[in-house]
Amino acid sequence: MDFFHQESFFDKVILGNTVLRYLVSLGMFLGPAAVLFLLNKFAVSRIKAWALKTAWEFDDFAVELFEKILYPLIYAGLFFLAFNNLAVAAQYKALVNKAGVILVTVFIIRAVIMFLNFLVLKVMLKGETDEARVKSVNGLMILVKIIVWVIGAVLVLDNMGYIKFQLWLPALE
Repeated sequence: MDFFHQESFFDKVILGNTVLRYLVSLGMFLGPAAVLFLLNKFAVSRIKAWALKTAWEFDDFAVELFEKILYPLIYAGLFFLAFNNLAVAAQYKALVNKAGVILVTVFIIRAVIMFLNFLVLKVMLKGETDEARVKSVNGLMILVKIIVWVIGAVLVLDNMGYIKFQLWLPALE
């Protein structure tokens, strides 16, 4: 081996990717993740403190939606981008894509349920004192949650090709 033509450490290939490509993928995840962490630490915590002081309840809901839905989805998206930067076998990419579809669907379902719960509890039942009505609405919300989860599961399974779900609508002439 010639002294002047040695392979660089960053050019070494491990499992089909160079060390440099692994480091770039790691940077693609850790760089924005650090920015998000700092943003959450300083900006979002101040917005949350401000939202709790206001009488308007929608801003509290928006902050909660960001913390529980949007924030984890951004991290998942960063992982997805970093993973897709690597050269991996097609079946592993397909597996990560399917996991991403499931993850996004679960978070969308959770966001829809959070929004419906907010509408029912904060808007429709605001100041309601009749316990029978509150219990009946809460029972109805359980049914609505089940329906939303079933629709989400059917859409995921249809999107992945496991079932064929079509809505047959009469042709409009």
